[in-house]
This record gives sequence, C-alpha cells and structure tokens, in this order.
Amino acid sequence: MRILLVGHAYPPYAGGLSHVLYSTSIRLAAMGHDVVVLGLRYGGYAPDISVGRLKVIRVPGIAPRESYFAPTPQFITKFIELIRGFDPDVVHMHNVGSLIIPTAIMIAKALGMNDRVVLTPHHHEEGSRADTRAMWILYRPVLRKVLRNVRRVHTVSEFERALVLRDFGMDSVVIPNGVSEDVYEIRREDPEELTVTYAGRVEGYKRVDLAVIAVAQAQRVLGTRVVFKVIGDGPAMGRVRELAKVHGVELMHTGFLPRREYLRELARSSAFINLSRYEAFSIVTAEALALGVPAVIAKPWGRIFRGYGAYVVDAEDIKEVTKALVRAMTEPINVNARVPTWSEVVGEYVRKLYNSHW
Repeated sequence: MRILLVGHAYPPYAGGLSHVLYSTSIRLAAMGHDVVVLGLRYGGYAPDISVGRLKVIRVPGIAPRESYFAPTPQFITKFIELIRGFDPDVVHMHNVGSLIIPTAIMIAKALGMNDRVVLTPHHHEEGSRADTRAMWILYRPVLRKVLRNVRRVHTVSEFERALVLRDFGMDSVVIPNGVSEDVYEIRREDPEELTVTYAGRVEGYKRVDLAVIAVAQAQRVLGTRVVFKVIGDGPAMGRVRELAKVHGVELMHTGFLPRREYLRELARSSAFINLSRYEAFSIVTAEALALGVPAVIAKPWGRIFRGYGAYVVDAEDIKEVTKALVRAMTEPINVNARVPTWSEVVGEYVRKLYNSHW
C-alpha cells in the first residue's frame, strides 16, 4: 500500500505525537508499504528524510509557543501535490488539535479522497493553556462540522472514544498505543535511594507541581528521603524547582535524554508518577509499566492502565496520591504489564483501519 501520514511533529521534535508518527512510519515501511510523512518545520531546523520506503517531508508551519500548528501555503501546496502525485491508498491524519488537520480533511474531500482518510484525533477535551482553552470554545463547533466528512476514526483508549463520541458525535475503533520493542531489552533496577520519576514535557497541565508535594508528603510518612527525578523539560520547570526547595525534596533533573539513556533512567525508579490533567493515552506510562515500574497516575485517562497494576488516583486529592505513592514504593511489585509492541499495534492498524470496509 501507499500510505500518507499527516501530523505536525516528527523527530527530532519531542513529544507524544512525534513518537507515534515515528513508531508507525518505520514499522509500516518495514512491512513493505511505501510511506510518506508530511509534517511541519517549526522552532528550529529539522531535515527531510528519505530511507528505503520511508520519506519524511517537512514544510514551514505556524506554531506560536509550539501550539496551534496552523497551515501555510506551502503545506496546502505540498499536501495537494502528494494526493495527486503519490496517490495514497490511505491518508492517516493525526491530532485534531493541529489546525493542519481540518485543513487537510477539507482538501481531501474536495479532491475525492474522503474514503481513504483515517483520523486519529488524539483528543484531550480542551486546550492546556488559557488562550488555547478560549480558542477551543470557538474551534470545537467548527471542527465538529469538518469531521462529519471523516468515515474512519481511530482512538487510543475507551476514554478517548467516549470524548470523541460526546464532542464530535463520531464512533471509533479503539487500538491503544504500544511500546517500542527496545523497552523489553531493559530490566528494572532498584535505585540506591527511593526514587519517584516523572518523564515528559513539564507544563502546567501535567501537574508536576502536585507530584512534588506528594513526594514531600511521602517522605514524611516513610521517614526517609525520596528523590524526585524529572526526565524532560518545559516552561513549568522553574515552579517545580521552587516547590522542591520549599518542601525539602531532592530534585534530580536530567532534561530530555537519548532514547537508551532515558529508558535506563526510567527503569532505575522505585515508582513512576503522572498526574497530568489531559491525556488520551500516556506512552511513557505504558513504558514504565512495561519496565516493571509501579505507576501512580490520574483519573480519568489512567483507568486504561488499571488492568496492568497501576495505582489510579484523583490527582486533586493529595492524601490519596500520597497514600498510593507510599504503597507503590513499599508494597511488593504487582505490575502485570505485557504492553503490546508498536509492531503489534501497527499490524492492527493495517487490518482494522487500512484494509477494512467501513
């Protein structure tokens, strides 16, 4: 098959969408499909890529504060060129929070490609900042009308499926994200000191500040020092440092790390914590559980991981979070996680999304 993937981010850009597009594209190409990824170039130079059956094409995008990801004339021109020249059997679009996606959906309809479009919304209910929340109020009804043109929709959890059904009136096929096979090459290690780890972007909606407070209270309950390790970075990191100092929490901040080093640091954890307000599916949580690291995560999105042994909590209830964190660090590890690999997940894409008759 000829498959066109459309989404704003692809490595070296960091983030969940970038990881999904990379993981999907390389496995589709390895299966023998011809794959083109159309993404944006923003916030610094990122090259086009051509390796075997995989091509990554980037065009300039409009992304103030790494958000909105609005189309430019170059994006529209290149998308039309690919539809006509590459003639994809499938056009798999990712993330309705990026303005390039409704644009691409409307162009695909105008060019008679409606039946070939697959949409993965990565829907999070609302924006993560005051300005994006305000824009979402205006954007959602417009998006709902645009999405009526899409017949094949894929969501990554039952939680996201319910959101998409509620907000856009669209049902979907649920195929959860996977983990890369390299996760199963790493073994969990007990750190020298009790260590709670957070990994990912450090932004307000991720509520890493609440994690600091929970670690501080867990120290008092346990009567011993607990290190809080942050693998990643972002605009809320200053607030995290300030709270760690105020509450007497030893902070280990590594920044973003190369893949192998990141997995080793994640594996050297007593527990993992993610109290994010918005997640369709947390890949880093899946990776922590696959490594055998107990995870304390937030409702409602975290419920998808309950069957893997995660502690799912009300993040606004610090007592509940602290209790779960203490249990995660002191109880025998009861992680039942054989999280599917990306190869398995992409195989499901081909069978259920690309080849099926909807």
